[in-house]
Amino acid sequence: ARKWARHTDKIVFSVDYSITPNGKYPISLDDIWQVYNWIADHSEQVLGFTPRKIILAGDSFGGYLTMALTLLLIRNKNRIPDGLLLSYPALTSVSNYFTPSYLYSMDDGILPVTFIDIIQKLYSEKKYRDTDPLVSPNLASSEILSQLPPVRIFVGDKDPLHDECWRLMDRLRKLEKNVKLTVYKGLHHGYLNMATPVGMKEA
Repeated sequence: ARKWARHTDKIVFSVDYSITPNGKYPISLDDIWQVYNWIADHSEQVLGFTPRKIILAGDSFGGYLTMALTLLLIRNKNRIPDGLLLSYPALTSVSNYFTPSYLYSMDDGILPVTFIDIIQKLYSEKKYRDTDPLVSPNLASSEILSQLPPVRIFVGDKDPLHDECWRLMDRLRKLEKNVKLTVYKGLHHGYLNMATPVGMKEA
């Protein structure tokens, strides 16, 4: 958060949300729901500034929460953010769901498919994973997706979640939404936490 604030010269909030298994659905989502709405409603009175624009950003599970929060805000007709930055987000938790990038990463040293399966089962029950867009955002209806703000998605081509990102981008393009997908060659899941050999302006 400090790096983002320093390089963008903007106010940045980092949310210490509950994590699995203590943050079982919907606890983590409720954490960021409360923070987001508090900032939107009380920042001028309490913190002394008015957020003219709100950009949500998250990577991996945080990218999922960013997307799920926005869907929840649309559903409840709250103020939606002005843009989303999603870095290798987890967008699909449907049972027995496989993509080419999942299969390619069966023995991935960072995020193998078996580990993804464990995390998904710890986070939510099967009935939510298979039906609820707030757990599997790629299940969201076109009506809801059509109300999303501009979306920027970043993922490595070695990431098990690569194809999920393409799927979201494709659906948003068909809805004529403002969306862009950036794929980094040779990078795996979690690259923002690694020392990359060349700098990325998005990072």
